[in-house]
Amino acid sequence: PRQEQDIPMSFDRFKQMFRNLITLLLTTLRNLNIFPIRSFGSNITRIEVKHLGQLTTRLYLILLLISFVILSLYTAVKPQTLINTYMRPLLDIYNRLLLDHPDSIQCPCSSISISYGKFIDIEPVFHQICSNQYVSDEWRTNILAGLVSNLSFHSQDDYRRFLPAHLQFLSGLCNLSKQSTNDSINQFLSSSFVTAHLLPESIFNVQIEPFITKSKSNTPTDFARLLSLLRAINHGNAIVTSYGTNFEYIAPWYNMTYSAAITQPVMYNDNQCNCALTANCTIQANFIQTNPREIFQVCGLKMGCIPSESFLLSTLECFYNLSCIDLIQQFTSNNSMMNTSLLLVNDQ
Repeated sequence: PRQEQDIPMSFDRFKQMFRNLITLLLTTLRNLNIFPIRSFGSNITRIEVKHLGQLTTRLYLILLLISFVILSLYTAVKPQTLINTYMRPLLDIYNRLLLDHPDSIQCPCSSISISYGKFIDIEPVFHQICSNQYVSDEWRTNILAGLVSNLSFHSQDDYRRFLPAHLQFLSGLCNLSKQSTNDSINQFLSSSFVTAHLLPESIFNVQIEPFITKSKSNTPTDFARLLSLLRAINHGNAIVTSYGTNFEYIAPWYNMTYSAAITQPVMYNDNQCNCALTANCTIQANFIQTNPREIFQVCGLKMGCIPSESFLLSTLECFYNLSCIDLIQQFTSNNSMMNTSLLLVNDQ
């Protein structure tokens, strides 16, 4: 019986101690003031300072408790990130993971740079005439086989004096454009694309498109700059053509012992355009038949000071016209090419 009485007495004593502890805690919290007197100034009494300090402390503790509760709830409900590592995943797996986790997926590259030539293939498309027989040495040799070797035999306004230079310039222009384009492509493909992480296809296309566009725009610009330089050198140095189309040599008739021949610029457009002043003097290209005299116009083509300049001011319509090709063959006395004319035009 004594032991049974001790248990209720111990429990009552514990309850009393717990009540006293709670009372002490509440009293301490009620009277707690963590703000010093100087925080409230000197215009109020000590009793008011104590009361305001207690209220402020209670408000501070309440706000602190609320903050801890909110932080605890946020931590409890925040989704946990699970990290999975895939060693060398296939592209299909990467695309699937990219769709499921677009914001968190990371795929570092084993190499941060790769040349464009490893994943880009560029096939340039040139003007169709540069892919035809018109620019081949064989076609040019055959069609010019009937011309006399001394082109000065023809009058200055006869297109036969310009035809060899025009065909040679057309071939050279195509070769130069191909070389310039291929050099630009090789330069672009040998440059490196730098990235530390594998990029989604959409982002990759957005990043690489400006480089491709810039390369495409720079290629014709570089070619035009090179061609402009060559034209300026030819005209600026007053280089005399071997066809006698921009300057002609004149020996003074009154002094047969004079050892030098002077040069005189050729005039075009009824003596209105001087080859010494401008390189783009041109007239319509014509074949001249002497007996009887008859003029045959060559559509689209021009003659002028420098064959290259006159050809640049011409059009290519003659090479698409069977009658024009036949006319050229007729005045070069090359009947062997007549059977292939239609084929060449149809290829275009």
